[in-house]
Amino acid sequence: MPLLWEEALKKGYRYSAAIPLRGNDQVLRAHNAYGQEIESFDPNAAQNLQSYAYQVSSATKKALSDRQTRMEVIEERIPRYELEPSESYMILEDQPRRAFEIFEDYLLHGWRGLCITRQHPKQVCKRYNLENAQVFWLTELKSENTINELLEISLLIGAFVNSKESGIVLLDGLEYLVSQFGFEAVCRFIQNKRSQVAATESILMVPVHPLALPEEKLALFERELDSTSVRA
Repeated sequence: MPLLWEEALKKGYRYSAAIPLRGNDQVLRAHNAYGQEIESFDPNAAQNLQSYAYQVSSATKKALSDRQTRMEVIEERIPRYELEPSESYMILEDQPRRAFEIFEDYLLHGWRGLCITRQHPKQVCKRYNLENAQVFWLTELKSENTINELLEISLLIGAFVNSKESGIVLLDGLEYLVSQFGFEAVCRFIQNKRSQVAATESILMVPVHPLALPEEKLALFERELDSTSVRA
């Protein structure tokens, strides 16, 4: 704490100099230097004080900059889309653009990702940054990273969400699954995946074309998947 002038006089000081310390283009505080003789503040001493002020100001500026950077990093870790862990969502949209945007956003914020899609992986990876995700092509063709059987898909999702780390699953192709395996089988599959996700900290997203299924069947899926929180 700087001495009051009356206290400085009692201690034998007769001269003082205030050294402003700056940061972010403003004076944050001042350091006071005291001397008993006028020579205490000759040109050399003044230069030393200016050098000291510059060094302290530079260190203060860096500390403030580092703090701002840390705050920005913390802010960047918060996804733009706020989905609840342990929840399963149905996203009603003509094309699954919103679903992929949400999926990409969570990946960029450090989440693990599993994407099962009817679109060719090369196409979706051109449009979105899915570098940190496992991407499987939902197709009857047999090649690397393709999948088609409902049991295989169920086991893949189950193993992914049961990992210790939180993850987000994008299942793009519900209409295709219904056409291949029937509505009742796919509905039981969705019920099972919803229960698995609910027991973890992971998230499941299922984009669906609003006109692809009869209204009563779409309503059954809506009972299992939250369609109110995220709409296109």
